[in-house]
Amino acid sequence: ALDGSTGSFNVDGAADFTNVGNFGFVSTGYGGGGDISFGSVDITGANLVGFNVNNGTGDVTVDESLSVTSDLVGVEIANRTGDLSFGSISTTDAKQTGVIFNNVDGSITVTDDVVVENSGTRESWIRRGIGVSVNNTSGPVSFGSVDISGQGIVGLDYNNNSQGLTIQKAQGLSANTGNGAGVEGGVTVEGFAIAVSANNNTGDINIGNVDITGVGLDPEPWSPGNGVVITNNNGSVIVNGDTNITNTGNHGISLENITGDVGFGNIDLDTNTLMGVNLRNVSGDVNIDGDVDLEGPGSIGLNLQGIGGEVTITGDLDV
Repeated sequence: ALDGSTGSFNVDGAADFTNVGNFGFVSTGYGGGGDISFGSVDITGANLVGFNVNNGTGDVTVDESLSVTSDLVGVEIANRTGDLSFGSISTTDAKQTGVIFNNVDGSITVTDDVVVENSGTRESWIRRGIGVSVNNTSGPVSFGSVDISGQGIVGLDYNNNSQGLTIQKAQGLSANTGNGAGVEGGVTVEGFAIAVSANNNTGDINIGNVDITGVGLDPEPWSPGNGVVITNNNGSVIVNGDTNITNTGNHGISLENITGDVGFGNIDLDTNTLMGVNLRNVSGDVNIDGDVDLEGPGSIGLNLQGIGGEVTITGDLDV
């Protein structure tokens, strides 16, 4: 544990923490700071939090992979001033949250994949746990891709952030053109009641591809799931690649109160009990650069209300 240290802490090579007990690596940072860096980190056997940096000032860097197996929380960095940078992050078996970034005053960058496996819990109809949580950050947030599986409440939870979110590795063509050709990375979520939830953010949200398998009506008791839900975003929302959403039970895509443009490539939704696509109070243009295929929407397939700009679908519309 690093508590109140004022100098930097650097491990140029690999750091392995095996059968660690409650915590793997901990830096509390009270009264101090300094950069923290590793070549790579592998933590197993944590009962509480695998990789924990809380408070203090200084950058946190893992050049290659940060891999954690933990019973409660995989990675938690909170109340930190400094930039965060990782090659990749993977967590397994975290019942509460796979990855937490909370109240970070700096940029957050994961160059490659964020993979959260077997996150959250379910007891009868009660779901608990979040895959990846990003809240109250002041700098831009960038992930190569996010892949979350489990049985919790929210897969990707992104709220009250200030400078935008990008989840994409490579973009072969210019933004939102060419039906997603050449786009790599994006968001994949399976088994969560709400796959993606983003609320009260400032800055553009740019995502490569979206692939979601929902929980349907989850009949113990009736508890419908949602695909992508974004509300109150001061900026554009653009999915540069393809969007495939299956079995969400409630909304497939719901975007409301968006100050900026909304864009998608191809959209393919299957079995959404309430609405397939709900776009409401969008101040800019809506551009769907591809086909829209909505199979099995319940009450409304495509709902457009309060659109300030033009609405364009360059391909076919099948509802």
